[in-house]
Order: sequence, then structure tokens, then C-alpha cells
Amino acid sequence: MMLMILVAAGLMIVWHYSWIIRPLEKLRDGVETISEGRFGVQIDTDQIREFAQVSKGFNQMSRRLKNALYGFGRTGCPTNPRLGPAKP
Repeated sequence: MMLMILVAAGLMIVWHYSWIIRPLEKLRDGVETISEGRFGVQIDTDQIREFAQVSKGFNQMSRRLKNALYGFGRTGCPTNPRLGPAKP
């Protein structure tokens, strides 16, 4: 009986990691990539509907940031000097 409980607990941990923790890690990695100035990064977390919605919004935001910064060319953002020139 105790063995069945331990096996069930182990399976729950694996399921929890693969369905919840891993998509959050992918999102975190995407945020870190953008914070490094590499805009346009896309993530894929469509395993769960809610994560797919967040992923879609993140990808849209990332694409828009990249497009906005590339619109400034090599001179950078005229209203915010911290943004500097766009990085490929």
C-alpha cells in the first residue's frame, strides 16, 4: 500500500513539473532573453490552454517590441536613450 502511494506521489511530481513548472520556466527564459535586449524571441507553451494564451500574448509583445525597436534603426530610441540601437 505504501509503495502505491509513493509511486502515485512520484507520478504527480513528474506531471506537475512537465505540465506546470516547465511552461513557466520557458516563459521565464523568454523574459530573460528580452531583458538582455534580444527582442522577437518566441516561446511555445501550448500544453495547457491558459499557458497557450499567455504564450500567445508574450510572443505578440516580443514581436511588437522587436518591430518598434528596429523602426528606430541604428540610432536607438529618440525618447529613451537607455534603449539604444536595436540588436538583431
